[in-house]
Amino acid sequence: MLPSPVDRPWRFLLALAILPAFLSPGCSRGRPNTPPADRAGADAPHADTPERHEFARLCMGVETRIILYANDRAQAVARAAMAFERINELDHALSDYRLDSTLSRVNAAAGAEPVAVDDDLFDALRTSMHLAALSNGAFDPTIGPLVQVWRVQRRTGQPAPAGEQRSALALVNWRDLDLNAQTRTAFLRRKGMRLDLGGIGKGIAAQEAVRTLTAMGSPRCMVSLAGDIAAGLPPPDQPRGWRIEVRSGAEAPPIGTLWLAQMSVSTSGDSEQFIELDGVRLGHIIDPRSGRTSAPGAFAVVVSSRGDHADALATTLLLTPADQRESLLLALADGHKDDTSRAGAIIEEPSPDSPSHRGRSTIDPFGVLRWAP
Repeated sequence: MLPSPVDRPWRFLLALAILPAFLSPGCSRGRPNTPPADRAGADAPHADTPERHEFARLCMGVETRIILYANDRAQAVARAAMAFERINELDHALSDYRLDSTLSRVNAAAGAEPVAVDDDLFDALRTSMHLAALSNGAFDPTIGPLVQVWRVQRRTGQPAPAGEQRSALALVNWRDLDLNAQTRTAFLRRKGMRLDLGGIGKGIAAQEAVRTLTAMGSPRCMVSLAGDIAAGLPPPDQPRGWRIEVRSGAEAPPIGTLWLAQMSVSTSGDSEQFIELDGVRLGHIIDPRSGRTSAPGAFAVVVSSRGDHADALATTLLLTPADQRESLLLALADGHKDDTSRAGAIIEEPSPDSPSHRGRSTIDPFGVLRWAP
């Protein structure tokens, strides 16, 4: 059972779960979560009073949780099922683990021909290209070859040969991805290139699940895919928002508690996801421009009005020089005047002069970080 957003903040861990080597055809059922209202029997609220319901399944390779308010259990089950199905649709479009996904078809045709893609993948790639341009390549949807090398190293525990790393790096360049809005096609110009949307996909999925629940009549909801959370309207008994406890890892002390309403929050770092090769610790945040990983122990928490931006920025900001981070947030918002993207971030990282010392900075040009008492 998840902690109540009223009695206790939802514990929000930094580490993003690594996708397993394969996925089931759809979201698989996790352990059932029966809310207190459903166990209350005769003491349950009147049917017209929205009740809190919780659900959990394995989606996109991670535990996915949904909290929603609905008038009765049957209504809640139906709406949660639609939200899980929406996440499954996105997995079919965006996953590089699924051989039948639209993204995998684009990868298979790299260097050969353009591939017609669905709206979900096209929109995700268009957003990714925009982020790549604004971040000078710190975010790159063609990072797939480097991710493949990292996965092999994690599986074998052995460092990849230098030549293999260089060959993978040479295949990473977002400018070699062609998107055609008229034909709705995507084309990787060079053979061996691979798309990987692990840095944005879960943020998209959480946000889309909230949109689905809202459209079905449950706007008071929250969806979590590992370290990516999207929130709809607040719970009826807590108008300020959902209480989200932020910490850098399972054993780390809390940084604080945020109010979240109609916003998304994502985290990234290597406190729990890393490998050690020849005594050197390597995180899972790879710089697509150099192939190197982010500084050991660094992490970021990003709150944004858009789930895709929150997810992507959580990794991108760690690869962006400190004096350019606020400019990136401002530029991203400026490029979405009709669909405003407002974001703020908390970043903790080792000091360049003294790696044993850690510094924490807050970047919040739009005032989106709302701390709870």
